[in-house]
Formats: sequence, structure tokens, C-alpha cells
Amino acid sequence: LERAAEAVGQGDLSQRIHLRDGDQLQAFAQSMDFAVGELRWQMEEIRRHSEAIRKILQQLQQNPSLSPKALEDLRQAHLQIDQALGRFKV
Repeated sequence: LERAAEAVGQGDLSQRIHLRDGDQLQAFAQSMDFAVGELRWQMEEIRRHSEAIRKILQQLQQNPSLSPKALEDLRQAHLQIDQALGRFKV
């Protein structure tokens, strides 16, 4: 239980807590598994947004009238999202 909680705290959302049936902590483990599942769903949602930004950046790179600063700002925002996502294991 302790190892699973530490792993989740470090961003490993692939963790599941396994306890024997009837264990007093079973309800807690189920609640934690639900919470981790919700976090996993949210991370996948962020990944989808990141991919959408990446596609927009590709399209904008083909547009010569776009300000180089605006393009760099988008590139940096995309990089920050990817770095934040990299802290999680799903």
C-alpha cells in the first residue's frame, strides 16, 4: 500500500492497490484506485490537447505571414505541456 501510494505521488498513474477481500483498507484502496483512474483520464485529455496544439503548429509553420514570435510562443507552450505530461506514467 505504501509503495503504491509513493509511486502515485511521483506521477505513476499506472499503479493499482491490491488488498485481500475483507481487509479493513479495501474501501480505501478502491477509493484510491478510482481517484488514480480519474487522474489518468485527465492526463489523457491533456495529451489530446497537446496533440491538437502540435497539429496547429505544423499548419502555422506553413503560413509565411505568421509572426515568428507568435510561432515561438506556441512552440514553447507546447513544450511546457509535454514536459508536464512527462512527469506522469500512464
